[in-house]
Amino acid sequence: MYIDIYYMDNYLSIMAKTKNELMITSGSEIAIIGGGPAGSLFATFACEYASKRGIDVNVTIYTNRQFSDAGPKGCKGCVGVVNERLNEKLKQAHIVMPEEMIMQTIDGYHFTSKGGELYVKKKTKVDDIVTMFRGNGPFCSPLSGGFDGFLLEHAKKMGARVVQETIRNVIFPQNEREKITVENSRGSHQVDLLVGAFGIRSPILKKFQETGYIPPQTTKSCLIEIDCGEAYIEKFIKNTIYIYSFGIHGIDYGIMIPKKRFLTIGIVGKNANMNKLHNFISSSLISKMLPENPTICCQCCTRIPVTNAKNPFSDRLLIIGDAGYSRYYKNGLESAFISAQIAARAVFESGISKEAFEKYYYPLCKKMFITDNLYGQMLFKLNHIISSHEILSIAHMDIARKDERKGHQHLDDIQWKQ
Repeated sequence: MYIDIYYMDNYLSIMAKTKNELMITSGSEIAIIGGGPAGSLFATFACEYASKRGIDVNVTIYTNRQFSDAGPKGCKGCVGVVNERLNEKLKQAHIVMPEEMIMQTIDGYHFTSKGGELYVKKKTKVDDIVTMFRGNGPFCSPLSGGFDGFLLEHAKKMGARVVQETIRNVIFPQNEREKITVENSRGSHQVDLLVGAFGIRSPILKKFQETGYIPPQTTKSCLIEIDCGEAYIEKFIKNTIYIYSFGIHGIDYGIMIPKKRFLTIGIVGKNANMNKLHNFISSSLISKMLPENPTICCQCCTRIPVTNAKNPFSDRLLIIGDAGYSRYYKNGLESAFISAQIAARAVFESGISKEAFEKYYYPLCKKMFITDNLYGQMLFKLNHIISSHEILSIAHMDIARKDERKGHQHLDDIQWKQ
Protein backbone atom coordinates (compact mmCIF):
# COMPACT_ATOMS: atom_id res chain seq x y z
CA MET A 1 0.00 0.00 0.00
CA TYR A 2 1.34 3.42 -0.95
CA ILE A 3 1.37 5.70 2.08
CA ASP A 4 -0.76 8.78 1.49
CA ILE A 5 1.52 11.60 2.64
CA TYR A 6 -1.19 14.22 1.99
CA TYR A 7 -3.59 12.30 4.21
CA MET A 8 -0.97 11.94 6.93
CA ASP A 9 0.02 15.62 6.83
CA ASN A 10 -3.57 16.85 7.08
CA TYR A 11 -4.61 14.32 9.70
CA LEU A 12 -1.75 15.14 12.04
CA SER A 13 -1.94 18.89 11.49
CA ILE A 14 -5.63 18.90 12.44
CA MET A 15 -5.31 16.55 15.40
CA ALA A 16 -2.15 18.18 16.76
CA LYS A 17 -4.05 21.38 17.57
CA THR A 18 -4.81 19.85 20.98
CA LYS A 19 -1.76 20.64 23.08
CA ASN A 20 -0.14 17.55 24.60
CA GLU A 21 2.03 17.95 27.68
CA LEU A 22 4.49 15.16 26.83
CA MET A 23 6.40 16.56 23.87
CA ILE A 24 9.84 16.21 22.32
CA THR A 25 11.80 19.42 22.93
CA SER A 26 15.42 20.58 22.87
CA GLY A 27 17.54 18.32 25.03
CA SER A 28 15.15 15.36 24.76
CA GLU A 29 16.71 11.90 24.72
CA ILE A 30 15.34 9.34 22.25
CA ALA A 31 16.63 5.78 22.54
CA ILE A 32 16.00 3.17 19.85
CA ILE A 33 16.48 -0.52 20.56
CA GLY A 34 17.40 -2.19 17.29
CA GLY A 35 19.55 -1.13 14.37
CA GLY A 36 17.56 -2.83 11.62
CA PRO A 37 15.61 -0.94 8.95
CA ALA A 38 12.79 0.22 11.25
CA GLY A 39 15.19 1.57 13.87
CA SER A 40 17.55 3.24 11.40
CA LEU A 41 14.71 4.79 9.41
CA PHE A 42 12.98 6.12 12.52
CA ALA A 43 16.29 7.66 13.62
CA THR A 44 16.71 9.23 10.17
CA PHE A 45 13.22 10.75 10.20
CA ALA A 46 13.53 11.85 13.83
CA CYS A 47 16.77 13.72 13.10
CA GLU A 48 15.15 15.29 10.06
CA TYR A 49 12.09 16.52 11.98
CA ALA A 50 14.25 17.83 14.82
CA SER A 51 16.40 19.76 12.35
CA LYS A 52 13.35 21.29 10.64
CA ARG A 53 12.04 22.46 14.01
CA GLY A 54 15.38 23.83 15.10
CA ILE A 55 15.54 21.70 18.24
CA ASP A 56 18.54 19.76 19.51
CA VAL A 57 17.48 16.16 20.17
CA ASN A 58 19.78 13.28 21.09
CA VAL A 59 18.87 10.17 19.07
CA THR A 60 20.71 6.98 20.04
CA ILE A 61 20.42 3.56 18.39
CA TYR A 62 21.39 0.55 20.49
CA THR A 63 22.26 -2.54 18.48
CA ASN A 64 24.41 -5.62 18.98
CA ARG A 65 24.44 -6.54 15.29
CA GLN A 66 27.65 -6.47 13.28
CA PHE A 67 26.58 -5.71 9.74
CA SER A 68 30.03 -6.62 8.46
CA ASP A 69 29.29 -10.26 9.34
CA ALA A 70 28.52 -12.60 6.46
CA GLY A 71 25.85 -15.30 6.68
CA PRO A 72 22.59 -15.43 8.67
CA LYS A 73 23.95 -13.32 11.54
CA GLY A 74 24.05 -10.29 9.28
CA CYS A 75 21.03 -10.88 7.04
CA LYS A 76 18.41 -11.78 9.69
CA GLY A 77 16.77 -14.36 7.41
CA CYS A 78 15.24 -11.91 4.94
CA VAL A 79 14.67 -12.68 1.25
CA GLY A 80 16.04 -9.24 0.36
CA VAL A 81 13.61 -7.65 -2.11
CA VAL A 82 13.01 -3.91 -2.39
CA ASN A 83 9.77 -3.41 -4.30
CA GLU A 84 9.09 -0.50 -6.61
CA ARG A 85 7.05 1.49 -4.08
CA LEU A 86 9.72 1.24 -1.39
CA ASN A 87 12.42 2.14 -3.90
CA GLU A 88 10.50 5.30 -4.75
CA LYS A 89 9.92 6.14 -1.08
CA LEU A 90 13.62 5.76 -0.31
CA LYS A 91 14.57 8.10 -3.14
CA GLN A 92 11.96 10.65 -2.02
CA ALA A 93 13.64 10.53 1.39
CA HIS A 94 17.03 11.05 -0.32
CA ILE A 95 18.13 7.51 0.56
CA VAL A 96 19.63 6.11 -2.63
CA MET A 97 21.01 2.58 -2.64
CA PRO A 98 24.54 2.31 -4.07
CA GLU A 99 24.66 0.48 -7.39
CA GLU A 100 27.07 -2.11 -6.02
CA MET A 101 24.50 -3.10 -3.39
CA ILE A 102 21.88 -4.00 -6.00
CA MET A 103 22.20 -7.65 -6.99
CA GLN A 104 19.42 -7.86 -9.58
CA THR A 105 16.74 -5.69 -11.18
CA ILE A 106 13.52 -7.71 -11.46
CA ASP A 107 11.38 -7.70 -14.61
CA GLY A 108 8.52 -9.90 -13.40
CA TYR A 109 7.17 -12.78 -11.34
CA HIS A 110 6.69 -16.38 -12.46
CA PHE A 111 3.85 -18.15 -10.61
CA THR A 112 3.59 -21.95 -10.52
CA SER A 113 0.66 -23.91 -9.07
CA LYS A 114 -1.32 -27.09 -9.71
CA GLY A 115 -3.07 -25.15 -12.45
CA GLY A 116 0.09 -24.49 -14.40
CA GLU A 117 2.39 -21.52 -14.82
CA LEU A 118 1.90 -17.80 -15.32
CA TYR A 119 4.44 -15.06 -15.93
CA VAL A 120 3.38 -11.61 -14.75
CA LYS A 121 5.52 -8.85 -16.16
CA LYS A 122 6.24 -5.81 -14.03
CA LYS A 123 3.49 -3.40 -15.03
CA THR A 124 4.05 -0.37 -12.85
CA LYS A 125 6.50 2.30 -13.90
CA VAL A 126 6.94 3.70 -10.41
CA ASP A 127 10.50 2.44 -9.96
CA ASP A 128 12.68 -0.66 -10.15
CA ILE A 129 12.20 -3.84 -8.13
CA VAL A 130 15.66 -4.83 -6.91
CA THR A 131 17.17 -7.65 -4.87
CA MET A 132 19.97 -7.25 -2.35
CA PHE A 133 21.43 -8.75 0.83
CA ARG A 134 20.39 -7.36 4.20
CA GLY A 135 23.76 -8.27 5.70
CA ASN A 136 27.19 -8.79 4.21
CA GLY A 137 26.21 -11.59 1.87
CA PRO A 138 26.63 -15.39 2.10
CA PHE A 139 29.53 -17.10 3.86
CA CYS A 140 31.13 -18.29 0.62
CA SER A 141 31.44 -14.82 -0.89
CA PRO A 142 31.22 -11.92 1.59
CA LEU A 143 30.33 -8.55 0.11
CA SER A 144 31.48 -5.05 0.99
CA GLY A 145 28.28 -4.18 2.81
CA GLY A 146 24.54 -4.80 3.03
CA PHE A 147 21.26 -2.91 3.12
CA ASP A 148 20.87 -2.74 6.91
CA GLY A 149 24.38 -1.40 7.41
CA PHE A 150 23.75 1.17 4.68
CA LEU A 151 20.59 2.44 6.43
CA LEU A 152 22.39 2.57 9.77
CA GLU A 153 25.24 4.62 8.28
CA HIS A 154 22.69 6.96 6.72
CA ALA A 155 21.07 7.48 10.14
CA LYS A 156 24.49 8.32 11.58
CA LYS A 157 25.05 10.88 8.82
CA MET A 158 21.71 12.45 9.72
CA GLY A 159 22.89 12.89 13.32
CA ALA A 160 21.98 9.69 15.16
CA ARG A 161 24.47 8.07 17.53
CA VAL A 162 25.02 4.31 17.31
CA VAL A 163 26.04 2.33 20.39
CA GLN A 164 27.13 -1.28 19.85
CA GLU A 165 25.52 -2.50 23.06
CA THR A 166 22.65 -4.74 24.09
CA ILE A 167 19.96 -3.20 26.27
CA ARG A 168 19.77 -5.64 29.18
CA ASN A 169 16.86 -4.16 31.07
CA VAL A 170 14.19 -1.50 30.83
CA ILE A 171 12.46 0.09 33.82
CA PHE A 172 9.03 1.52 33.02
CA PRO A 173 7.83 4.26 35.41
CA GLN A 174 4.43 4.25 37.07
CA ASN A 175 4.02 7.97 36.49
CA GLU A 176 3.94 9.37 32.95
CA ARG A 177 6.01 12.36 34.06
CA GLU A 178 8.89 10.07 35.00
CA LYS A 179 11.25 8.94 32.27
CA ILE A 180 12.00 5.39 31.12
CA THR A 181 15.30 3.92 32.29
CA VAL A 182 17.40 1.73 29.99
CA GLU A 183 20.31 -0.38 31.26
CA ASN A 184 23.30 -1.87 29.47
CA SER A 185 26.83 -2.96 30.41
CA ARG A 186 27.96 0.67 30.59
CA GLY A 187 25.33 1.62 33.14
CA SER A 188 21.85 3.12 33.02
CA HIS A 189 20.29 6.36 31.90
CA GLN A 190 16.86 7.88 31.45
CA VAL A 191 15.21 8.67 28.14
CA ASP A 192 12.23 10.81 27.18
CA LEU A 193 11.14 8.35 24.49
CA LEU A 194 11.99 4.69 23.96
CA VAL A 195 11.39 3.22 20.50
CA GLY A 196 11.32 -0.57 20.24
CA ALA A 197 12.56 -1.68 16.83
CA PHE A 198 13.88 -5.01 18.06
CA GLY A 199 11.97 -7.37 15.76
CA ILE A 200 10.14 -10.46 16.95
CA ARG A 201 13.00 -12.62 18.21
CA SER A 202 14.75 -10.35 20.70
CA PRO A 203 14.94 -11.54 24.35
CA ILE A 204 14.05 -7.99 25.47
CA LEU A 205 10.60 -8.43 23.92
CA LYS A 206 9.28 -10.16 27.06
CA LYS A 207 10.18 -7.16 29.17
CA PHE A 208 7.90 -4.94 27.11
CA GLN A 209 4.92 -7.17 27.84
CA GLU A 210 4.87 -5.59 31.30
CA THR A 211 3.24 -2.57 29.64
CA GLY A 212 0.39 -4.65 28.17
CA TYR A 213 2.16 -5.12 24.85
CA ILE A 214 1.28 -8.36 23.05
CA PRO A 215 3.72 -9.29 20.25
CA PRO A 216 2.54 -10.43 16.81
CA GLN A 217 1.88 -14.07 16.06
CA THR A 218 4.48 -15.58 13.76
CA THR A 219 5.10 -18.33 11.24
CA LYS A 220 8.30 -19.98 10.01
CA SER A 221 10.52 -19.13 7.08
CA CYS A 222 13.51 -21.20 5.92
CA LEU A 223 16.05 -19.99 3.36
CA ILE A 224 19.07 -21.30 1.47
CA GLU A 225 21.61 -19.28 -0.52
CA ILE A 226 23.05 -21.17 -3.51
CA ASP A 227 26.02 -20.03 -5.59
CA CYS A 228 25.11 -20.76 -9.22
CA GLY A 229 27.48 -18.35 -10.91
CA GLU A 230 26.48 -15.12 -12.61
CA ALA A 231 26.48 -16.60 -16.13
CA TYR A 232 24.11 -19.38 -15.07
CA ILE A 233 21.67 -16.96 -13.43
CA GLU A 234 21.72 -14.72 -16.49
CA LYS A 235 21.03 -17.62 -18.87
CA PHE A 236 18.49 -19.73 -16.98
CA ILE A 237 16.89 -17.64 -14.22
CA LYS A 238 17.19 -14.16 -15.71
CA ASN A 239 15.54 -11.23 -13.89
CA THR A 240 12.57 -13.21 -12.59
CA ILE A 241 11.32 -14.08 -9.11
CA TYR A 242 9.68 -17.51 -8.99
CA ILE A 243 6.77 -18.21 -6.63
CA TYR A 244 5.35 -21.69 -5.99
CA SER A 245 1.96 -22.35 -4.42
CA PHE A 246 0.53 -25.87 -4.26
CA GLY A 247 -1.82 -25.68 -1.28
CA ILE A 248 0.39 -27.96 0.82
CA HIS A 249 -0.71 -28.13 4.46
CA GLY A 250 1.60 -26.03 6.61
CA ILE A 251 3.58 -24.65 3.65
CA ASP A 252 2.09 -21.45 2.29
CA TYR A 253 4.46 -20.87 -0.60
CA GLY A 254 7.96 -21.36 -1.96
CA ILE A 255 10.12 -18.71 -3.55
CA MET A 256 13.27 -18.39 -5.65
CA ILE A 257 15.02 -15.03 -5.98
CA PRO A 258 18.03 -14.22 -8.19
CA LYS A 259 20.86 -12.13 -6.75
CA LYS A 260 23.56 -11.80 -9.40
CA ARG A 261 25.51 -15.07 -8.90
CA PHE A 262 23.31 -16.36 -6.07
CA LEU A 263 19.84 -17.82 -5.72
CA THR A 264 17.84 -17.36 -2.54
CA ILE A 265 15.40 -20.27 -2.24
CA GLY A 266 12.89 -20.47 0.59
CA ILE A 267 9.64 -21.83 1.94
CA VAL A 268 7.20 -20.16 4.31
CA GLY A 269 4.58 -21.72 6.59
CA LYS A 270 3.96 -23.09 10.06
CA ASN A 271 5.45 -26.48 9.11
CA ALA A 272 8.50 -25.08 7.32
CA ASN A 273 11.83 -26.58 8.36
CA MET A 274 15.21 -27.26 6.79
CA ASN A 275 14.33 -30.85 5.84
CA LYS A 276 11.26 -29.69 3.93
CA LEU A 277 13.30 -26.98 2.25
CA HIS A 278 15.91 -29.50 1.09
CA ASN A 279 13.10 -31.72 -0.20
CA PHE A 280 11.69 -28.72 -2.05
CA ILE A 281 15.06 -28.02 -3.66
CA SER A 282 15.50 -31.71 -4.57
CA SER A 283 12.10 -31.87 -6.27
CA SER A 284 12.13 -32.07 -10.06
CA LEU A 285 10.39 -28.68 -10.23
CA ILE A 286 13.35 -26.89 -8.62
CA SER A 287 16.31 -29.17 -9.30
CA LYS A 288 15.82 -28.84 -13.06
CA MET A 289 16.49 -25.11 -12.71
CA LEU A 290 19.73 -25.55 -10.76
CA PRO A 291 23.24 -26.46 -11.92
CA GLU A 292 24.61 -29.89 -11.04
CA ASN A 293 25.99 -30.09 -7.50
CA PRO A 294 25.22 -26.48 -6.60
CA THR A 295 27.21 -24.88 -3.79
CA ILE A 296 25.10 -24.14 -0.71
CA CYS A 297 26.58 -21.06 0.93
CA CYS A 298 24.13 -20.34 3.74
CA GLN A 299 20.97 -21.72 5.26
CA CYS A 300 18.78 -20.61 8.11
CA CYS A 301 15.28 -20.69 9.56
CA THR A 302 13.62 -17.70 11.15
CA ARG A 303 10.17 -16.40 12.03
CA ILE A 304 8.08 -13.69 10.38
CA PRO A 305 5.02 -11.86 11.77
CA VAL A 306 1.58 -12.75 10.43
CA THR A 307 -0.52 -10.56 12.74
CA ASN A 308 -0.12 -7.09 14.18
CA ALA A 309 0.93 -6.42 17.75
CA LYS A 310 -1.57 -5.28 20.35
CA ASN A 311 -0.89 -2.25 22.54
CA PRO A 312 2.46 -1.39 20.92
CA PHE A 313 2.63 1.97 22.66
CA SER A 314 2.41 3.52 26.09
CA ASP A 315 3.58 6.73 27.74
CA ARG A 316 7.03 7.51 26.32
CA LEU A 317 7.10 4.14 24.54
CA LEU A 318 6.49 3.20 20.91
CA ILE A 319 7.12 -0.17 19.23
CA ILE A 320 7.53 -0.20 15.44
CA GLY A 321 8.52 -2.48 12.56
CA ASP A 322 7.97 -6.25 12.72
CA ALA A 323 7.37 -6.04 16.46
CA GLY A 324 4.57 -3.52 15.90
CA TYR A 325 2.56 -3.15 12.71
CA SER A 326 3.52 -4.70 9.37
CA ARG A 327 1.84 -6.01 6.24
CA TYR A 328 0.58 -9.56 6.15
CA TYR A 329 3.19 -11.92 4.66
CA LYS A 330 4.80 -9.28 2.49
CA ASN A 331 6.91 -6.15 2.26
CA GLY A 332 8.51 -6.21 5.69
CA LEU A 333 11.00 -3.58 4.54
CA GLU A 334 8.30 -1.30 3.16
CA SER A 335 6.32 -1.79 6.37
CA ALA A 336 9.41 -0.73 8.34
CA PHE A 337 9.68 2.44 6.26
CA ILE A 338 6.00 3.35 6.61
CA SER A 339 5.75 2.62 10.34
CA ALA A 340 8.97 4.56 11.03
CA GLN A 341 7.72 7.51 8.99
CA ILE A 342 4.31 7.59 10.67
CA ALA A 343 5.88 7.16 14.11
CA ALA A 344 8.45 9.94 13.72
CA ARG A 345 5.86 12.37 12.42
CA ALA A 346 3.41 11.55 15.22
CA VAL A 347 6.12 11.90 17.88
CA PHE A 348 7.20 15.38 16.78
CA GLU A 349 3.77 16.69 15.80
CA SER A 350 1.55 15.24 18.49
CA GLY A 351 3.52 14.14 21.53
CA ILE A 352 4.72 10.99 23.24
CA SER A 353 1.96 10.11 25.69
CA LYS A 354 -0.16 7.00 25.35
CA GLU A 355 -3.17 9.21 24.69
CA ALA A 356 -1.34 11.01 21.88
CA PHE A 357 -0.31 7.72 20.25
CA GLU A 358 -3.88 6.42 20.50
CA LYS A 359 -5.26 9.52 18.82
CA TYR A 360 -2.60 10.39 16.28
CA TYR A 361 -0.46 7.28 15.63
CA TYR A 362 -2.89 4.36 15.81
CA PRO A 363 -5.50 5.66 13.29
CA LEU A 364 -2.85 5.99 10.58
CA CYS A 365 -1.49 2.52 11.34
CA LYS A 366 -5.02 1.16 11.19
CA LYS A 367 -5.45 2.71 7.76
CA MET A 368 -2.07 1.54 6.46
CA PHE A 369 -1.76 -1.90 8.05
CA ILE A 370 -4.63 -3.30 10.10
CA THR A 371 -7.47 -2.84 7.60
CA ASP A 372 -5.19 -3.73 4.70
CA ASN A 373 -4.13 -6.93 6.46
CA LEU A 374 -7.72 -8.14 6.78
CA TYR A 375 -7.96 -8.14 3.00
CA GLY A 376 -4.52 -9.72 2.77
CA GLN A 377 -5.53 -12.60 5.03
CA MET A 378 -8.68 -13.21 2.98
CA LEU A 379 -6.69 -13.20 -0.27
CA PHE A 380 -4.13 -15.65 1.05
CA LYS A 381 -6.83 -17.97 2.40
CA LEU A 382 -8.63 -17.85 -0.93
CA ASN A 383 -5.36 -18.51 -2.75
CA HIS A 384 -4.66 -21.50 -0.48
CA ILE A 385 -8.11 -22.98 -1.18
CA ILE A 386 -7.67 -22.52 -4.93
CA SER A 387 -4.12 -23.88 -4.88
CA SER A 388 -5.24 -26.97 -2.95
CA HIS A 389 -7.67 -28.05 -5.69
CA GLU A 390 -6.32 -28.77 -9.14
CA ILE A 391 -9.57 -27.95 -10.98
CA LEU A 392 -9.93 -24.59 -9.23
CA SER A 393 -6.26 -23.87 -9.77
CA ILE A 394 -6.48 -24.64 -13.51
CA ALA A 395 -9.55 -22.41 -13.87
CA HIS A 396 -7.85 -19.62 -11.96
CA MET A 397 -4.74 -19.78 -14.14
CA ASP A 398 -6.83 -19.92 -17.34
CA ILE A 399 -8.66 -16.73 -16.41
CA ALA A 400 -5.40 -15.00 -15.50
CA ARG A 401 -3.82 -16.02 -18.82
CA LYS A 402 -6.83 -14.71 -20.77
CA ASP A 403 -6.60 -11.41 -18.92
CA GLU A 404 -2.90 -11.23 -19.74
CA ARG A 405 -3.46 -11.93 -23.45
CA LYS A 406 -6.24 -9.33 -23.66
CA GLY A 407 -4.15 -6.77 -21.88
CA HIS A 408 -6.45 -6.73 -18.85
CA GLN A 409 -4.97 -6.56 -15.36
CA HIS A 410 -7.61 -8.11 -13.15
CA LEU A 411 -6.41 -11.37 -11.62
CA ASP A 412 -2.74 -10.90 -12.39
CA ASP A 413 -2.88 -7.42 -10.86
CA ILE A 414 -4.29 -8.97 -7.69
CA GLN A 415 -1.47 -11.54 -7.75
CA TRP A 416 1.08 -8.78 -8.24
CA LYS A 417 -0.14 -6.60 -5.38
CA GLN A 418 -0.85 -9.51 -3.05
